[in-house]
Formats: sequence, structure tokens, C-alpha cells
Amino acid sequence: MKIVFCGLIGQGTSSLEHLINAGIEVALVITEPAEENTILKKKLETIDNLSKHSLREYIKYNRIKDLCAKNKIEYIEVANKSELIVLKEKIKTYNPEILAASTFHLKIPAEILELFRYAINVHPSLLPKYRGASPIMWALVNNEKLTGVSVHLITDEYDAGDIIDQIQIPIDSEDTAATLSARIFDIYAPEILIRVLTNIKLSRITPKKQNTAEASYFRKYTIDDSFIDFEKMEAQKICRIVKAGNYYYPAHFNLGEEIIIIWNAEFIDRDFDGFAAGEIVGIAEDNNGLIVQTLKKSVNIKVLQKNLPTIAPLIFGRQLLELVK
Repeated sequence: MKIVFCGLIGQGTSSLEHLINAGIEVALVITEPAEENTILKKKLETIDNLSKHSLREYIKYNRIKDLCAKNKIEYIEVANKSELIVLKEKIKTYNPEILAASTFHLKIPAEILELFRYAINVHPSLLPKYRGASPIMWALVNNEKLTGVSVHLITDEYDAGDIIDQIQIPIDSEDTAATLSARIFDIYAPEILIRVLTNIKLSRITPKKQNTAEASYFRKYTIDDSFIDFEKMEAQKICRIVKAGNYYYPAHFNLGEEIIIIWNAEFIDRDFDGFAAGEIVGIAEDNNGLIVQTLKKSVNIKVLQKNLPTIAPLIFGRQLLELVK
């Protein structure tokens, strides 16, 4: 059973590596050009420190290419839909049965989908909920307690095809986008993809239509969604944004002309008398954080960092107060 795999860094890299290790025949890999790696490029243009900390392994190259070279798998880089369509005849020469996508930057056209017995996508949510490009971040912003991974048939509508299989994943109270993504990318997404491919081979799948009445769609999460306004936001929302941003798009606020990144913040179920929203209450009793009053309740900011062209040191404890004076 020959596979054509479409994927990018992160979930795509891990899924491909697991397919190879499982002995599944990957005939061809389609990815995006490393020099035009839009995922990396956009992060580097917005928040330098975030990319250098969270994506430092990928800044110089797309590791999918390395996996292919090491395992003698042909790979093709495509930057747009037109470049993908012209691959039709080449794909035919492999006589593949399955197209498997795991984070891919292009909508796969019908001309390509029709070449396969099955075309499937690995989506990191419990469909039909959280369709769209950033389900992990939005699940954290919305304080969900449960998420998952779904494998569905690819159709003309994003994330709307019949569901083949799903895995439920609890969201821990301390989870950030980084920790939750790591579990999904490295464990659950590859696991369910291999399970589905095995069941396809054994003719054991029964795709089920999604319940559109339960469907929800969330747009792509952006750096603007991680902006913190202590005067207008409640503490619980701020803490959820910090968790959601702790990966690609970190929570941040403006301090004069500087951008300050928040890496860790804790909810305090208390309003401090005499302090207006946005005012600093002081250093936490254990010297582990900076307490700020918000629109409702307070937050204890534990780790900050200046956003600079070079990697700035993380700031903890009493140093936090020195930063914001």
C-alpha cells in the first residue's frame, strides 16, 4: 500500500518519521520550500524570541527534507496550488493508493484527490468541533478540558469530511500550547494515523459523516490574539491567552516602546483594594512573580522576557519589578 504524504514541520515531521519507522511504504513526500517556509518566516517577523526558543530546531531548515534524504524517499517542494496541480502526472507514476496529510499549507485540489483510493487528513481536534487552522490554541483560550485528534476524509471543504477515527485527549490544568502540541504531534497524531492506515489495509474502516449542527470553526490564531491589555481584560482570560501563546505566538504587552513577552502567569482569585486595572500590586510573597490587578481579579506574572533582535534572558522573581519600573 503506497502512500503519498503531505506535511510540514511539527506534526507533519513527527507523523512522517513514525510512518517510516513503522515500515509503511511512503512513495513520495510533498512539503513546502524550506527557503519559503511560511510557518517559520511569519513567526520570525513577529516575535523573534518566540521563534528562537520554541522553533530553534527548525529555523535553518525543514527537517522533513532530512528525513526523506536519510530514507531515500523522493520529496517535492510546492509553494502554491498551481505547483501542486502540475504534479498530477508524476504522482500517477507511483500508482499510490493513499494520500495522507498532516499539517499542510495548501488546499488539495480535486484533480489530485481523484488519484487516490483514500485521501485522509490528520486534524488536531475532536471534529466537528474546532475546524480551522489553530485548534490547539483556541481550545486553550476557550478553557476546554478535552481535545483530541481526528482522521477524516479530505473534501472540498476544510476539515468537513467523514470521520474515520478519533482519539480523545484530556487538557491538563497546566497545559500550554507547547506541552499540548508536543503530546499531539509526537504521540497521538502519529498513533492514530498509523492505526487508520492499518485499518484501511485490512478494509476495517467505516467513515461517519460529521454532525454539522455541532460544528464550530475558528480562524487562524495570530500574534494580535496574544496581545494583553491589563486594563480591559479579566485575569482568567489573560492566563488562558498566556497558555495558548506559549508556543508560536506568545502573550505580550507594550511597555513604552518595548514589547514584553509573558511566558508564565498564574490566576489570583482576588481583587486588590486601591489598585486600578493595569496597576502593579507588588512582588508575590514568595518572590515568585509580579502581581498585577486586572479588570476582574489579578494575575501573578512569573516569567517575562524582552522582545529583542537577539535572545534576551528570561526575567524572574524580584527582577520583574525592576523591568517594569
